[in-house]
Amino acid sequence: MLRILKTDTIHQFRLRKVQDQPGPSWLFLPGGPGLGSESLEALVEILDLPGSLYLVDFPGDGSNPTPLIPEHWKENLILLVQSFPKVRLVAHSFASLFVLTCPELEPYLDRLVLISASPKKLTHHKPGPVILKEYFLSRLHLYVMPETVERAKKLFENLPYKEAAFLWGRDQFHPHFSPTFVPQQVPTLIFTGDQDQITPISSFDGTPYLKRPNITIRSIPGASHFPWLEKPAEVQTYFEYMS
Repeated sequence: MLRILKTDTIHQFRLRKVQDQPGPSWLFLPGGPGLGSESLEALVEILDLPGSLYLVDFPGDGSNPTPLIPEHWKENLILLVQSFPKVRLVAHSFASLFVLTCPELEPYLDRLVLISASPKKLTHHKPGPVILKEYFLSRLHLYVMPETVERAKKLFENLPYKEAAFLWGRDQFHPHFSPTFVPQQVPTLIFTGDQDQITPISSFDGTPYLKRPNITIRSIPGASHFPWLEKPAEVQTYFEYMS
C-alpha cells in the first residue's frame, strides 16, 4: 500500500507527497476527470525515480474538497508549477490533454511526460447523467487489456469518483478541446499502449508540428490506456529515459 508522507493544498490543488528525496519535483496529474489521483497510485508504486513525488488532484476532483471551478484550473496549475523547483510534470489521459492547452507552463518545466495523450478531441462517452463508478467499471474492457480487467477492478473500485468533474470534462472540455501547447524546448515524452482504445497512438498521425528534437512519441506493445498495469518494466524504462 502506498505510504502518504504529507498532504497539502497549494493554489487549490491537493498534493499527496509519496516520496521525499533530493532532486527534481515530480507532479502526477490524473486522467478522468472524475477519477482522482488514486488512479495513478499503481503507477507511482512501480517507479524508481530521484526527487520528490506528488500525486496531485485538480480542485473539486478526486479527494480534493475545494470547489469545482474548472475555469480557474489553468491559472492555478501554472501557479502550482511555479511553486516548485525543477518540475517534471506527468499527466495521464484527460490531464495530458489539459496540459496541451497550457503553453504558459513551458518556462517552468524541466521535463514533461504525457501518458495516453491525444492531439484530437475525444468522443467516447455517451451523453446524459451517469453514476461514474458504475459507468467506468463497466467500461474497463475499453481501458485495459482483457487479462488486466479483474486486477483493474480491484484497483479502481474505491476511487473517489466525482460525477460533476466528469460531466464538466465530457460536456465542456472535450467538445472544445484544441491543443495550443507544442513544447519548444522542454524535453517531452508522449507514450501510450499500442492497444489503447481511448487515445490510440494513431491519433498522432498527421501531426508534423510535433516532430521536434525535444519531443519523443512512443507506444508500448501489448499495453493499454493504463500501460503501467500491463508493462510496468517498459514504463519504468521510459521514466528512466526522462530522468
